[in-house]
Amino acid sequence: MKDAPPLESMWRYGGLRLCVPGTLVGVLVALAGATAYPQQLIEPQGPGKAPRPVANLVRAPIDSLRREPLRHPGPLLEQAPSGPVGYCDHGPYGLAPTTQIFAYGFNTLFAHGWNGAGITIGIYEDAILSPADFHHFEVACGLHNSLRIETIGTPPPRGGDVLEATADAEIVAEFAPDASIVVYPSANWLDAWEAMVHSNLADILLTSWGYCEATAVRYGISSADYALFRLANEEGQTVVAAAGDQASTACRTEDIAYPSVQEPAADPLTLAVGGTTLLSTHPLREAAWSDGFEGGGGGLSMVWPRPSWQAGPGVIEPGLSNGHREVPDVSASANPEVDPYWIYCNEPACQTSSSFGWALVGGTSTSAPLWAGLLADAEEAVGHRLGLINPLLYQLAAGREPPFDFVIQGSNSTPTDPGHYPAGPGYNMAAGLGGPLAYRLVEEMLQLPKDHAPNMASRS
Repeated sequence: MKDAPPLESMWRYGGLRLCVPGTLVGVLVALAGATAYPQQLIEPQGPGKAPRPVANLVRAPIDSLRREPLRHPGPLLEQAPSGPVGYCDHGPYGLAPTTQIFAYGFNTLFAHGWNGAGITIGIYEDAILSPADFHHFEVACGLHNSLRIETIGTPPPRGGDVLEATADAEIVAEFAPDASIVVYPSANWLDAWEAMVHSNLADILLTSWGYCEATAVRYGISSADYALFRLANEEGQTVVAAAGDQASTACRTEDIAYPSVQEPAADPLTLAVGGTTLLSTHPLREAAWSDGFEGGGGGLSMVWPRPSWQAGPGVIEPGLSNGHREVPDVSASANPEVDPYWIYCNEPACQTSSSFGWALVGGTSTSAPLWAGLLADAEEAVGHRLGLINPLLYQLAAGREPPFDFVIQGSNSTPTDPGHYPAGPGYNMAAGLGGPLAYRLVEEMLQLPKDHAPNMASRS
């Protein structure tokens, strides 16, 4: 067996690509306009040890989508249910209407005709979902989305995390039932994101995948992401990223126990989406999601300073804030034990002996698609792209009638990191600004001047 080559990073300046030794990474990161990412994902093991591939870096999510096998098997639903477009008025086994649709007020958006029509949502994936499964879900739920799959570069291996890919697309469709969806499967994270940004096809870009911020910084991926997201924002694209399911210790899977967050949610050019537990729907009341070792991702970036727009009640908390970017920005229902989401995936990788294709899933891999769908509905309503939406959301949160359900109960602490981070009035790093009051949020956007565009975040 040949020894693995030493770590090299592919550097890009304009259209020029340069391979340089890993020892120069720290120097070149400082060059204006340059971005870096590893050509060989190799991590040294110490003196006298051979390097090994870095696991779970750009091909696998830090947090796999959580799934519960169905406990009440029944016949496969073949007929589209009757009822308003945009939600399953009964689940595959005669269950109640989709909880989150009504909890956050999407039903009112749909009643006004704001379903994401004319808006395109692009989704990064590390697996290829089945168009037949997506169509089955559409028929069962009365949706009207178009689905397109654009494989970028090397395709992901057959199988992969098909459940994740399926859930992303189907949950987006449920909350934006007339939007167009383009899925970008690829074995290479940056190749996919370059295509998603440079094609400028999608209005909203979504990822439920991520990796430890410390690892992303070590290999220059963080700076490459920032360059791409900056271009996306300049084009008016909104980047939505799941904050992960490792609560306040996103790097736990890499044996880093201290409080940490997930990339790309840590990037100030993304809308970072955390997770909550629904306590009641009428009135809407949520708690920060944490069930011991898992919970909504949140905390402080190790790299990015807190952008000027990240301000308002709760943002600066003595003993918790340190001047760095705070994660998440917003959140929504994500607890798989309390308020899971239905999806349909009949691929072998998704099957259990009793599921008949239907599954219940949770995690921030479900709350992030919810927010992507909401932004598609909002863009249809206002008639233009929203770009970096974060400054506007924090501005609205500081108003007299904030369009958010501020989360004041719970925390995203874990046994390995007790005390981080408590929920509380206003913003907090357990749940951000909280879940959306969807109709009020869109109404407030409609009151803005027609030429309003959210401000671009500064890197410094």
